[in-house]
Amino acid sequence: MTRGGAELRPCMDQLPDKIVLNLNDTHPALAVPELMRLLLDHEDLSWDEAWDLTHRCCAYTNHTLLPEALERWDVQLLQHVLPRHLEIIFEINKRFLDGPVQDKWPGDGEMRRHLSIIEEKPHKTVNMAKLAVVACFAVNGVAAIHSHLLQTQTFPHFHQLYPTKFRNKTNGVTPRRWLLQANPELAKLITELIGPEWPRDLDRLSKLREFEDNKKVLRQLKSVQHNMKKRFAAWVCHSIASQTAHDCYCIGGLTKAGRDLTVTVLVLIVGGAEVLDFSRYSKHV
Repeated sequence: MTRGGAELRPCMDQLPDKIVLNLNDTHPALAVPELMRLLLDHEDLSWDEAWDLTHRCCAYTNHTLLPEALERWDVQLLQHVLPRHLEIIFEINKRFLDGPVQDKWPGDGEMRRHLSIIEEKPHKTVNMAKLAVVACFAVNGVAAIHSHLLQTQTFPHFHQLYPTKFRNKTNGVTPRRWLLQANPELAKLITELIGPEWPRDLDRLSKLREFEDNKKVLRQLKSVQHNMKKRFAAWVCHSIASQTAHDCYCIGGLTKAGRDLTVTVLVLIVGGAEVLDFSRYSKHV
């Protein structure tokens, strides 16, 4: 992201307009001190400049409230493996406690201990979830109830500090969007069977159970599935593997393979890429 040397530095302030680093749970939270390290040590930015860019580049998605997703990394381990990153984390923590925490709860030592990224007991660790919350411009859960629990139970005091930072992003694609946009032929069949109101009231889809033994409807459904697979295979062949019939067969086979063969087919594609010089088409994948 920061490669290119001095010629890129005049444009470094545009970095948040070009990229966003999504911390998908706390596993990649080291991206925060790593980006700070690059900006401080390689781009010669001041702390405030580097912190502003890092903050505007990073967003944190919490997928679960279980302890294993809220990692704590041993300080001695980080000191041995990544001493510069640990130094930066300590500085982030100091500025956080002396700034926003002190301003919100002046002189409250217990609150400082509670919110500190560096935890002292039972031994000194870095709380990576706290690091992510402090550093990122956005923190989200993946369902409304989940995001609510993040704000009220997991990070209530952080939510008091940064109420606009917390938000919800429901995981996955909504059924109506999937059906109406990605599979219009299936959406049309459903409308013919149960009426046009279902996109506004998905509970109406339960009426499809009335047709579970209807052979005519099942044949129509099978035809829709087959047509969509053909359309997808044609698109793949045209977009990616149009150069040779073998390419088309290899990729198109994925749409016809059973679930138990999916991994095997993917391995075949990736392994064959070197032989077929598939790198020419990788930009389309």
